[in-house]
Amino acid sequence: MPEKPLEILIQKIVAELSSPPILSEQAFEGCDLGDLHALFATPYPYRELTRKCFDILMTILADGYTTREGRHGTHVRLNRLNNKVRARRGSNLIALTKGGAISDGYNYQVVLDLEDTVVGTPNEDFALDA
Repeated sequence: MPEKPLEILIQKIVAELSSPPILSEQAFEGCDLGDLHALFATPYPYRELTRKCFDILMTILADGYTTREGRHGTHVRLNRLNNKVRARRGSNLIALTKGGAISDGYNYQVVLDLEDTVVGTPNEDFALDA
């Protein structure tokens, strides 16, 4: 079992925050970061998830990344002053459509569909770059 698969954890955080809140004030105010860390440090693969690592992930989700076309990947609103986080609009669509991971060390078979002939087997690095 993989230890702390952070790419999966980020997907789970976005999914959790973008799901309908139980209380309406939670949607407006956000979720407490300490409570969220405690929730995600419970499953076995994340049992050693430190608060520092969790905070870095939350910063990545809040700040996103910049390209020539602008900022992307900002899926949460992080209120560092009040220690709260909430999902941005549209993050629920991201959570529903962009989930998944490519397992380490996996080779992919490229098959010619009509003839069922194996053309090649690129590894995961090539598949991610393509």
